[in-house]
Amino acid sequence: MPKDNFQEYVWLISRLRRGPATLAELADSFERSTLYNNKPLQPRTLYNWRDKVFDLFDIKIEYDKRDGRYHILEDGDHGGDRWLRWLVQSLAVQETISQRSHLSGRILLEYVPSGDTFLQPILEAMHLGKVIKMEYCRFGQVVGSDYEIEPYCVKVHNRRWYLLANARFHDKPKGDRCRLLIFALDRIVGLESTDLEFTYPEDFDPETYFSEYYGVWTDPNAPLETVLLRVDTVQRDYIETLPLHHTQRLVEKNDEYGVYELRLRPTLDFFLILMGLGSYAEVLAPERLRSLMADEISLLNDIYQGKI
Repeated sequence: MPKDNFQEYVWLISRLRRGPATLAELADSFERSTLYNNKPLQPRTLYNWRDKVFDLFDIKIEYDKRDGRYHILEDGDHGGDRWLRWLVQSLAVQETISQRSHLSGRILLEYVPSGDTFLQPILEAMHLGKVIKMEYCRFGQVVGSDYEIEPYCVKVHNRRWYLLANARFHDKPKGDRCRLLIFALDRIVGLESTDLEFTYPEDFDPETYFSEYYGVWTDPNAPLETVLLRVDTVQRDYIETLPLHHTQRLVEKNDEYGVYELRLRPTLDFFLILMGLGSYAEVLAPERLRSLMADEISLLNDIYQGKI
């Protein structure tokens, strides 16, 4: 596929993400883009681009006869997957930077450690269903540990790539030879692909696996609890536009604060994000989590007052 065509498909998706448009409006936008090559956007060209967008990205672009506009069909089957949205957005940013090199120093992106070193071979192993041999060194370890893993999925959290894998332990009792573990890609020392194959379980869904947690820390022994969080007006809009968890819902609101309900299993990374909100938020329930927050705040107070 010619590179220019790929850029144009990404441009079309990005343009329609901003809102429906007529052929004339699309042609005008394209003419003002850096991709314009003195060839106006024709109906046949747009038709071909729509087909390619559907083939490559599973994103369906429909024409609405009522207003004469093209729009992206958002129904969960086409264009609704979050990973696909992320991919298209990433490609759009990449194409924008490449076409506007003079802006490269003015587009600031967050660095994600080891995404460029180990992500590609892990994704390749996931695609082929191949077992990976890995040397992994946790923080605090002097010598790394060797693992034989079946890569299930990868996830970004707090500027780090994580891998959820089924780790094989041949020296363990038969009933405990496989265990799902989380690995941070920036703590991988070495990676080696193998010819060993594994079958990804059809009934395993990564989103479901993480759905009761915040972030990547999982603990099935942690109780599933209803958390009530009171957030003042300074942070309330941030919490509403970027929810802490998919279960978050507003249960009370006034001029001074908002109270949010979340249903999840509180683990360490959720505790840390609550600490990061500082005095702008207060845990109202459950009492167990509220007490943990109070103890930690008391400890911090002692440290800053020089008592410890």
